[in-house]
Amino acid sequence: MRKIDILIKREIILLYFATPIVYAIAKIIGNKSLYAAKDILMAIICLQILIVFIRRKVCFNARFLSMIFIYFAYIFIDSILKMDDEFFWLISMREMIVTPLMLIVIGTYLEYMKADFLEHSRKVLYFTTLLTVIFSFIFRNLSYGGGGYSIRSRLSSFWDREHEPSFVGAMLIIATISQTKRDGRKLHLKDIAIPVLLGGFCMIMSKSRSAIVAFLGTMIYVFTDKLKLKNVIAVILIGISCYAATEYYSVITNRALDHNIDARTSQWTMAYKLFDSNPLFGIGTDKYGGGLGSQGKRLTFQGAATTTMDSSLIKYLLNLGLIFVVLFFLLLMKTYKTIRKYDRYAYIFIIFGLLIGAVTGKLAAYPMNQYFFPLIGYCLLPKHVKKS
Repeated sequence: MRKIDILIKREIILLYFATPIVYAIAKIIGNKSLYAAKDILMAIICLQILIVFIRRKVCFNARFLSMIFIYFAYIFIDSILKMDDEFFWLISMREMIVTPLMLIVIGTYLEYMKADFLEHSRKVLYFTTLLTVIFSFIFRNLSYGGGGYSIRSRLSSFWDREHEPSFVGAMLIIATISQTKRDGRKLHLKDIAIPVLLGGFCMIMSKSRSAIVAFLGTMIYVFTDKLKLKNVIAVILIGISCYAATEYYSVITNRALDHNIDARTSQWTMAYKLFDSNPLFGIGTDKYGGGLGSQGKRLTFQGAATTTMDSSLIKYLLNLGLIFVVLFFLLLMKTYKTIRKYDRYAYIFIIFGLLIGAVTGKLAAYPMNQYFFPLIGYCLLPKHVKKS
């Protein structure tokens, strides 16, 4: 292995393992500007990777590369033609183009180096979840809203919102079981006990229904090639048990009935009206602050107002219209066909990400997209290509 490959590999490891540490430090000192460190490191890594690919004249899958180009070109052109607010447009481009492209480049390099993405992801998730749990006990006041472990508090730990530790916890369990099944090992208690305990703690204490929905949907994919009735029933029973456990620690039902249903109904009503007025090309990416982190911007339309459409998929549909949806799913179908041929279980992060995007506005969250987009990059190289 050449020195540049060793350097890039170490930098990628640093990116994945150091990011949650940076988030934790930012939470302690109350300064989110530290988040920019991961973006700077990603940019440096991608520049090095592109130089390596150019010098070594690496060949790519032309058809898949064209699909990716069309996908991102459409986002850029459609959004810039509707741009009203330059600042929010730039933030949107970072979320929808810049970060995904950098992660795709990293994913392509990992495949070029014949990395095992599922094993790599599981190790990172194990570390991140463990760090989340430790942080939640040491910095209780920073990790829980409502004070301590009160019934109304929700674990957020060093992440921005309570959903994110629940996501990484669910993904750790899924990745552990998937790797065990892929490698043909029996599900020994010692193999899954600690990941389940760590991931289960994050899911239950975060009280995130969206993570539970995504977890169950992904487990169907992990355990079945076909949706057999007995497996669906088993997953439903697991889901009821997870929901009951969550209810034991929270007032989640009351939250949903007293507040969330009205809020969601208002958002969906607005979403329908907006979509009906701009079905093909959407309203543009800079019209409201949904999915833009701490940058809030209200959108008002026909008497309703919101700062987010809650669902990432609904948000992108409104932003960019039906043409975007078609391009998005064509890209995912091609990704699935490619990945399934050599590691079906690695695709679990795409499944999980889609389910998360359907139920909450978190498809663009860094804990999720660092697993979602690199898998698209895995498909860019013909499978006969070897590193030189």
